[in-house]
Amino acid sequence: MNLHVTLDAALTKRTPETKGEVRLLALWPFILVVAILAIVALVSDASLTADQRIQVFQQAGFYP
Repeated sequence: MNLHVTLDAALTKRTPETKGEVRLLALWPFILVVAILAIVALVSDASLTADQRIQVFQQAGFYP
């Protein structure tokens, strides 16, 4: 007994419209992570006084 399988699909040159939505949806987590990292860096930098910042640079060897 043979079962026949049929596929109702046609070849098209047009890409599905949902593909652009998936790319846009994948972009938002990246933007969110970058924004969070930028906020953390700004808050960390603002929490140091000028003397503490110079001390950190001197200990790291970056201060001239």
